[in-house]
Amino acid sequence: MGESGDGYWSHLEITPGTGAGPAAELGPAAEPDGPPLSGPSLDAVKALVTLAAADGVAAELQMPATRDRGWPASWSLPSAWLYVAGGGGVGLHRYDDDAESEAQEAFRIADTAQEALLESMPAVGRPTNWPPCPAHPTTHPLALAAGDDDDPRPRWTCPLTGDVVGVLTGGGIRSTP
Repeated sequence: MGESGDGYWSHLEITPGTGAGPAAELGPAAEPDGPPLSGPSLDAVKALVTLAAADGVAAELQMPATRDRGWPASWSLPSAWLYVAGGGGVGLHRYDDDAESEAQEAFRIADTAQEALLESMPAVGRPTNWPPCPAHPTTHPLALAAGDDDDPRPRWTCPLTGDVVGVLTGGGIRSTP
């Protein structure tokens, strides 16, 4: 991968250098069409990348996003790209209005990132129940739910019972008492 100042791509230096995405092949940097990810949204994606790396799944966040591989100028450029081992990836968009609270935005962006990670699991030989629900580890993954104004971090929940299991943190999952 190139250096962030080499003019070809811009990479967020805070994620594990997993080599999962095509960052070295990206074309000239471009400013995103929308605003950058908010702090809680960025923290949530970083936490998912860290959690995935701990489970042996490579993911890489590129921010700001660039127009790669002929991305048409008429298409909206996301705030960031999340590339996942196995060829998956997704654009992460922050909306330029006040329709969402920070907690709702962090949930929506983290949910999109988790879905991209889940879709790539079979390509890297991993099960799609990631991260596994502690109460039902062979049945389903944990689901994300929105935090609140006091703590905008997304919550991990059991999709079967709706119980909150923990919060999405830089260490992945922090259990709730």
